[in-house]
Amino acid sequence: MSNLKGLNWNQAKALFAEDEKIWEKAKGKGNRARRSFRNPHHLWCVACDYFNKTDETPIMKYEVVRKGPDIGKILCTPVARPYSWSGFGAYVYVNRIAHQLDAYRSNRFGNYDEYKDVLGAIGNIMFAQKFEHAAVGNFKENIIMADLKMKANNEESEEDASKNYSKPIVNIYTGGTPPLSSTEKETDDNINQEKDETTKNLLNYVNPSSSDGGA
Repeated sequence: MSNLKGLNWNQAKALFAEDEKIWEKAKGKGNRARRSFRNPHHLWCVACDYFNKTDETPIMKYEVVRKGPDIGKILCTPVARPYSWSGFGAYVYVNRIAHQLDAYRSNRFGNYDEYKDVLGAIGNIMFAQKFEHAAVGNFKENIIMADLKMKANNEESEEDASKNYSKPIVNIYTGGTPPLSSTEKETDDNINQEKDETTKNLLNYVNPSSSDGGA
């Protein structure tokens, strides 16, 4: 199981199926035979081995040369492979080290309390590796930020948005005409004043003597 190089998909499936058959036979009545870590130190050693193997097997990035004497050629560049819990889980399963890594991380029934510190240290290493590579542009920033549950500086958090948002005040009147606001009242007074001035000017035009108090 440790060497899968040179196998096609059907051969790999057959190999995995045979491996599962062995473990099915190992199950006793009412018991489930599961691969597991012997102790926290064993988990830490396996994690270190996973980190080393990941560093030794970078992702190959293929790019077409678009200018220069080598234009049209395919350039193959090794790119660092990010650490991840999914990759670590696949690593321990394929190498028949542990059956389920998620059981140790969730610790639903409190059976793996002694592994908590080691799992925390492994998680910190994964976080630092992805964050530092994203900071220098080796990894896609938006993908890493989403994976690390971080937000961009130009994005406002929901909590901050809720603090800056003030609800409008709505007054409901069940009867009669609602009172005017200060701005509306000021506008209404100006209109009435203009009407009075216009009426006074018309009266002075029609009967100029009225402005003199009647001659």
